[in-house]
Amino acid sequence: MPSTDPRTVARIRAAVLSLFAPPGADVDLAWRAVDSASATEWELFFRAERCAVAMQEQLRHPSHASLNRTLPPSMRDALARHAVDESRMALSGLAQLHLLASAAQRHGWRIIVLKGGVTIAEGRAISVSDIDILVDLSLQHAVDSWLETAGFRAADSGPSAHHLAPRSSENAIPIEVHATLSQYDDLRGARARAVPIRTMPALLRFAPADHVWHALVHAVAQHPERRGRLRDLIMLSQAIAECDTTELATVRGRIDTHDDRKILHATFAMADAMRRRLPVDDPFAIVSLRKYVFLNHYDGKPTNARSRVLRFICHDVSLWRALRDDLRLPHDGHSASTGLNWLNRHAPWMMKPVRQLLRVVRMGMVARLAAANAAETRRLLHARPSGG
Repeated sequence: MPSTDPRTVARIRAAVLSLFAPPGADVDLAWRAVDSASATEWELFFRAERCAVAMQEQLRHPSHASLNRTLPPSMRDALARHAVDESRMALSGLAQLHLLASAAQRHGWRIIVLKGGVTIAEGRAISVSDIDILVDLSLQHAVDSWLETAGFRAADSGPSAHHLAPRSSENAIPIEVHATLSQYDDLRGARARAVPIRTMPALLRFAPADHVWHALVHAVAQHPERRGRLRDLIMLSQAIAECDTTELATVRGRIDTHDDRKILHATFAMADAMRRRLPVDDPFAIVSLRKYVFLNHYDGKPTNARSRVLRFICHDVSLWRALRDDLRLPHDGHSASTGLNWLNRHAPWMMKPVRQLLRVVRMGMVARLAAANAAETRRLLHARPSGG
């Protein structure tokens, strides 16, 4: 298998970002820098950034006609394969939304579709891996029961603090039923301001400013490992395009009062530049390189520690705060470990000390992996460039 250089993957990111900037020589220069990128490097890029469908859409722009004729076969093959996969997931999500719309109309339910579900419902290109819906707490279990009756089986992962266990049917993406949202202030106001989805009026969505705010805090505060991911920036740029001047001022005002205002402003500014096709400054270039370095070793390996390492890589948390957050997690919930679930049933008094010890050990491993990642990234940045 060809070797993968994360620096080449970072150059691919710069080339793809150039598609959202004004046409010009910089675009050709960025793409010449990835002429020699291998199939494995393109694969890593698409798995990390999940932007194949949106990238395909940008390449159809008339200004990129000459570029299209010179794209290397390794890129064409990877793009086509990932675009098909993303389109299949989006079509699955669209089918789920039509089922939900039918149920909402029949039962008089008030269902608010969130994030990427709104994007695909309104006919725009985006990768989705599940459909998130928000309902009143009094309605949550009724909707969940209907999903079960309709053949949607609950995932083994169990419920989280903010949604019930995801439900999915065969060959379909999951549906998550939320009654609350993490990291979202003024949820009551957002519910009241919700508007019908243009193409599916039986379902609701957040009003434009609320939709932007949710997409922003979800990708920055709730899932810091996604900071700078092109899929989320593209979705945010599409959401920003729906807002008028007053609504955008409202979003900027909310950013100003948030604890993570610096990273929120950087994310918003980058997505807005992509929307307006201005030169795109990438404040996440080094963070993205660190993620590529990490995923080059650990992509596809399910581990409880993976998202925690990515939090360190994305500069979200200190070691002590991360350890404190882990130690504050509930100790009697469902676990991916059969042994811990058995212990919870037969000796629940042992769960807290056992889980706390495991969390300390896990955080030590996470810190070691994050330190190794930082060291490898520094080595790559100072090494002789490869390819390009």
